[in-house]
Parts: sequence; C-alpha cells; structure tokens
Amino acid sequence: MTISFLFYRTMVDYEKKANIEFMEQRQSMEKNLVSMAREVEKLRAELASSDGRHWGAGMSGMTFQKVLIFLIIYV
Repeated sequence: MTISFLFYRTMVDYEKKANIEFMEQRQSMEKNLVSMAREVEKLRAELASSDGRHWGAGMSGMTFQKVLIFLIIYV
C-alpha cells in the first residue's frame, strides 16, 4: 500500500510540475503573439500611409510596398 501511495503521489507531483511548465510556455507564446500582432498593425499602418512614396537615398527608388512584397515572396 505504501509503495502505490508513493507512486501516485510522485505521479501527481510530476503532473503539477508539467502543468506549471505548460502554463508558463503558453503565457510566453501568448506574449509573443501579441507582440507580433502589434508589429503587423504598425507595418499595415506604415504601408497604408506610405502611398507609394520612395524611401530615402540608397534604396534606388524602391517603395515600401515593393520591399514588403519581396520579403513575403522570398523570406
């Protein structure tokens, strides 16, 4: 009886630890998702406000839209 009690107690402790680690991982992933959503909204706003304007010198006439399309296709 004592052996089975210790076995089940150990199993419960293991499940608790696994659940805590899972919750921490889920919270971290949720924070990353929120951060990525903010970044996407910033990029959308920048894309909407760019209206095809060219970037600064050295970009040889590339617009933000062209660079974004390039990144979507090749990255």
